[in-house]
Amino acid sequence: MLIPLGIYMLLIILRIEVSMARITVKIDDEIEKKVRMKIAKHGGKKGDLAKAVEEALKLWLEHKETT
Repeated sequence: MLIPLGIYMLLIILRIEVSMARITVKIDDEIEKKVRMKIAKHGGKKGDLAKAVEEALKLWLEHKETT
């Protein structure tokens, strides 16, 4: 039995979402400094920058879904 292409692609996407993705972006130097200073001020553990970026992206997506 053949699986329709759309369902096959969805299964691939779902499998990919289980792992972590890596995204490389360029941001303004001042924003980077402010974010790193804020993270350091609050303990600055490994992975905190990634968590901050992920939280920001989630908030951005929520905002875009409501507009």
